[in-house]
Amino acid sequence: LKEKKKLPYNIIGIVDADQKELKPTIVLPGEYNPEKQVILDILNNNKLNLLSSLFNTDVEHLEKIFNEATFIKDSGEWVRKIAATLNIPPETLWSSLAFIWTRDCVSKDKLEELIETISNQLEIGNPAIN
Repeated sequence: LKEKKKLPYNIIGIVDADQKELKPTIVLPGEYNPEKQVILDILNNNKLNLLSSLFNTDVEHLEKIFNEATFIKDSGEWVRKIAATLNIPPETLWSSLAFIWTRDCVSKDKLEELIETISNQLEIGNPAIN
């Protein structure tokens, strides 16, 4: 639709990393859906310490909660399960996880590439560069 100029706005599609790329779709960094990618990256990069003071609990307790959640087959439920166990809104947890993931787990090159691709497709220039 975009190429045929059938839409009144300049739009793009962004899909999870576990989806196949369809032009002009953009794929998020990683290999999995966002919930699984973010949680596994935070666990694998030992970044739970950044959440312990925020949610007033120790790292060992967070490790237990996060690891238990990864046994749920539907990784889309992981954030809700962890948030419920911590007694916080899922949106609060997801916002914190996404911040830590983009700041500490994803390479700056991958983020720049994503920003550049989005900016180019929207024809706005890269706000991180401009």
